[in-house]
Amino acid sequence: EQVLFKAGVSFVDLEGARNNLRHELDHWDFERVRSEAEAAWVAPMNRIRIEGASDRQKQIFYTAMYHAHSDPRDFTDVDGRFYLKESGINEARDFRYRTIFSGWDAFRSHMPLLTIIDPGLVNELVNSLIAKGLDGGLGFPKWEIAGSYSNCMLGDPALPVILDAWTKGIRGYDLEQAYKIGRQTSLGPNTIRNGWESFNQNGYVSCDPVPTRWEGYYKCVSATLENAYADWSLSRMAAELGDTEGQEQFLQRSANYRNLYDPEVGYFRGRYLNGDWIPWEGPEVFGQGNIESNPQQQMWFVPHDIAGLKSLLGEDRFLTELEQLFENT
Repeated sequence: EQVLFKAGVSFVDLEGARNNLRHELDHWDFERVRSEAEAAWVAPMNRIRIEGASDRQKQIFYTAMYHAHSDPRDFTDVDGRFYLKESGINEARDFRYRTIFSGWDAFRSHMPLLTIIDPGLVNELVNSLIAKGLDGGLGFPKWEIAGSYSNCMLGDPALPVILDAWTKGIRGYDLEQAYKIGRQTSLGPNTIRNGWESFNQNGYVSCDPVPTRWEGYYKCVSATLENAYADWSLSRMAAELGDTEGQEQFLQRSANYRNLYDPEVGYFRGRYLNGDWIPWEGPEVFGQGNIESNPQQQMWFVPHDIAGLKSLLGEDRFLTELEQLFENT
């Protein structure tokens, strides 16, 4: 026995679900649904074609391509309405609101890929991040999900994503507005940036209070490096907008990573508010203020100032350890 079932989904209201169903699936032809779904995926899969691969390699590659197009997903009803936690029902007039921005996991690789293979989606994402920043009042989200701040992970990954899009000519949004939200994200006081107060006051995210099992010194080393990179992104936005004062302000703040370099151990090391170093357990020991990493791995997150990192480590050590890191991990 075969049973046909269909459902409408809306995060706005019940009538929105009914309306979505009427417009998106107004028939009961199962084979048509299957063929249309297949056709809908052919176009994005064909944006990159590979040659010389085995069937297994092709399977792996195109599975990854499928995953790359799963998020950030369309969160908008067919009538343009979408839901945000703080303000409730909104209406998108010139973009589709995109949700599930797993920023810290995505800004290094997933988002730069999408700027190449789906710039239209990235344009919608940036507009969505701006909409959420305006709506929530706490700056840009780290990990937006279903119209809400999740405050998951760390850093301000929206900023390098927006800068990357703008630099590549994806510009269907208000950069000045994004920059304004970015300044709030960085400087506070209404922000979810990790350790923004001590970063502003001391030039690093402090490792106070006493570490807990899960937080591990409040991610202080990783947060400092991430905040510095985000502020560099803001300095580049300021330059694009002709704000020379802001450009210099955030460029100086982007050098704050240096405040955690301890020449005695040769790595970035967490500090308390009073300036004292946290206990040192060795470069290969997980944690110590480093999120999902150890000091040896986290040391390389200064993408905006490679020359500055070389000056701290020395060029010979820089090249030798970088090569060893890739060979041994």
